[in-house]
Amino acid sequence: MQTDRWCRCLLVWSLLGALQGQVFIVDAAGGAGAHFTNLATAVSSVSSGSTLRVRPGRYPSLTIDGKGLSVVGEGLVEIGDLASTNPTPIVVRNTDAAQTVLLRNLSVFGGATLVHADVAVSRAAGPVLLEQLTTIVRASPTGVGLMVDASADVQVHGCSFVLASEVPYGQPALARVRVIDSAVQISSSRVLGRTWAAPTWLTSYNAAPGMAALQLLRSRAVVVDSALTAGQGNRGCAHGGPFRCSYQAAGPGGSAVTAERSSLTALRATLVGGDGRDGWTDISGPVAPSNGGDGVIMRSSSSARVRGGRLTPGSGGAGGGVAGALALVDATSSFSLQLAARPTAGEVLGVQELGRTLEFVARGAGSSPIVLLLSYRAALVPIEPLADGSLLAAPAMTLGPFGIAPNGELRAPLVLPSVWPLGETYAAQFVSLEPGMNTIWLSNAFPLHVNH
Repeated sequence: MQTDRWCRCLLVWSLLGALQGQVFIVDAAGGAGAHFTNLATAVSSVSSGSTLRVRPGRYPSLTIDGKGLSVVGEGLVEIGDLASTNPTPIVVRNTDAAQTVLLRNLSVFGGATLVHADVAVSRAAGPVLLEQLTTIVRASPTGVGLMVDASADVQVHGCSFVLASEVPYGQPALARVRVIDSAVQISSSRVLGRTWAAPTWLTSYNAAPGMAALQLLRSRAVVVDSALTAGQGNRGCAHGGPFRCSYQAAGPGGSAVTAERSSLTALRATLVGGDGRDGWTDISGPVAPSNGGDGVIMRSSSSARVRGGRLTPGSGGAGGGVAGALALVDATSSFSLQLAARPTAGEVLGVQELGRTLEFVARGAGSSPIVLLLSYRAALVPIEPLADGSLLAAPAMTLGPFGIAPNGELRAPLVLPSVWPLGETYAAQFVSLEPGMNTIWLSNAFPLHVNH
């Protein structure tokens, strides 16, 4: 009965959609039905609002400049080239408020030169949706997986920036996700701050701290159902001749989040500072352990609200290292922690193609009343302190109310109707009220983009 209701509502909603955007197929192998073999050519040739369905293969760097576009990988789609001199494998920039960009199921590969970031979004006035992006080979020696600058609404969902490789010493290592003058939402994602790599034993070098997972400068971030872990520090070395290195104490672990003049709302998130290095003894004698990194650092009129999930500072290295602080907050900033809260997080499961059965899934406090918002645009509007998180702007339809089961989960299946406008990007979000707390939880927004 509930499934029939969802299907009827979504059928009506789909009929209200605008004319579908054009859909093009990109195939590096030039297979049947392909419109383009070169992704860069496709991006520059199609009109704003189009969808590019990209078949498996490796493609050079991707730049979307001044247009709305959906790029959807089908299988293993690798973007970048080890021999490329392009500064960044994936770039989105200069969009206006009416243009939406969706990048889904893409892998960043390559970057032999000192690149700025694996993925960069700059001067984007419209929503930019990054879904299921993964870095599969270290592309940025600087350690930046995602750089966001001067952008109004960047949503990161189901992405992974967790390379285990370390930053070559001497490179300007930065936070894994760096946000400047922008608003971002990170949901169902994993972010791991980089760690310095020791150079060869013939080289002298200084100790350095581990890098943050997320750095905010004059920005606003909402982190939902995600794990952010900072990197470790490294030891310094005073080269004292062939086969001799007098090691110095390592730098401390990094902080999960650092913020200046920024706000952070973390819902059901795991925030972990980087651990300190263990003490040990080299040929010159004992080397002291390093300290763990702080959980979050708030400076210069910043604010952080952590609800549910886990916040853990880095542990000190064995041999006397000191654990980091849970939160380091200066006199101009604020920090609020409520780990017992049970915020709501949402996602859609299944292949988003006509005739497929999808499932909307919400997780939160058991027995909570909950509604689902559906919107033609993915733009998010902060409404704190009325609720925790950001609300979808101008939703086209509200479904429910429903009730989260006592086990803390709601599942609502539906079959995508054949009349759904293809190539359009929509957004969904759950809104719930946690019993006994009178707290309104706004889940992450997650995209719906239907292909043939």
